[in-house]
Amino acid sequence: MKRDITGVPRPEDRYSPSRAPAYGRYKSKFPSFRKAQGEARKRARLTRNVVHKGTDAFDDQKALALAERLLASANGDETDSLACPIYMGRQRFNIGGAFWKLGETGDPKTFTVIPRDWIYTPDELAKLDPKLLIRRFLAQLERKGIRGKTGYLFAGLHGEYDLNTGLFHVHLHGFVDGEMVDVVRSLKKLPRYRFNRRRDIRSPIRIRWKSLTNLPHPLIYTIQDWWPARYTFIRDGKPVRGRKRRIPEPYHTLLLLWLDQWSLSDVTLMVGMSVGKDGLVVKRV
Repeated sequence: MKRDITGVPRPEDRYSPSRAPAYGRYKSKFPSFRKAQGEARKRARLTRNVVHKGTDAFDDQKALALAERLLASANGDETDSLACPIYMGRQRFNIGGAFWKLGETGDPKTFTVIPRDWIYTPDELAKLDPKLLIRRFLAQLERKGIRGKTGYLFAGLHGEYDLNTGLFHVHLHGFVDGEMVDVVRSLKKLPRYRFNRRRDIRSPIRIRWKSLTNLPHPLIYTIQDWWPARYTFIRDGKPVRGRKRRIPEPYHTLLLLWLDQWSLSDVTLMVGMSVGKDGLVVKRV
């Protein structure tokens, strides 16, 4: 039976994300189970509160049912949902360990892809099929000749809520190695990904060329367990993105309900790799 990304086994102790050194400005570490429990309870509380206050942004009964599952998960009865931080924590732990082991065997480069047309109102997001976005990105890679190249690529769907506009901006975080690095780089030649200083706050495609030194954190970043909200400010004539914060209700719960519809394999892409009984296997495509 073919395994999907959720079939990655628990990593060896040496590749345990919880044992990885702290990283970043705030010396962050892999989230603990207790922290995931607290987040699950908070999401359930916020969802219940917005339902009780009244909203027409989503189905109240579905929202309350999700809140019950999140609370049950925090109490030991885990729910397999992208909206559940406990489930996502376990998946990120297993997959992150596999990524760490894989990253040590090559020189992967991380990238971010921000398509200009992946911007949605809350109502549009609620109806969005993420598999279509993944297939669209794969088709672009195939047009640039990724088939038959050596190396591998992984990408995960993520998004932010723009507090200025009330819109969701969907994008991809990924990493790539071997000949496939040049394929991702060549996407910059497509009109949809060319940087335009007049309209783009950030380049539609960003690739980090330096070798990764703080594994596994940059690789685990491709699978995230929450979507932030941000304001954009104008400072000295240039747009500046504000700090991350929780998406306001009712749009936070609307996002959770959307995530709850999909599996991890629906929002991720693997090229040149597969999941075996011992972890990730690199193959020629």
